[in-house]
Amino acid sequence: MISRQKGFNLLEIMISFTIIGIGALGLLKLQTFIELKSEYATRSIEALYNAEAQLEKFRSRSTSGAGGTITYDSITTSSDEVTINGITYTLTWNVDSIISASAKHITISSAWDTRYGNQEFITLETIISKYNEFD
Repeated sequence: MISRQKGFNLLEIMISFTIIGIGALGLLKLQTFIELKSEYATRSIEALYNAEAQLEKFRSRSTSGAGGTITYDSITTSSDEVTINGITYTLTWNVDSIISASAKHITISSAWDTRYGNQEFITLETIISKYNEFD
């Protein structure tokens, strides 16, 4: 006698549920990975913005310090903290005059703590001349 099967047997259903479960776990892991990378990208952009803003303060100086700007001689190694959206960024800048007496090498680092307690940072470097084209 020939059996005509109509429907699925238990083994086929279990195999399909296993495949669907493995796929769902993969998607969950992918979603977590994407969320972490998105957070890193957001924090990196904010850190870069903070570092660039500090560099712009150094670039928009004047010889007299008039109008709230800084002078070339006042650019020294220091640090500052900035909080954006509940995240604290630590800005640290190191100023070296080893290139020449009329140029300063500046390295700015903007660091933040991740949700796992790790510290991430970005670093910018530039050279600023004593002579300002805007004066």
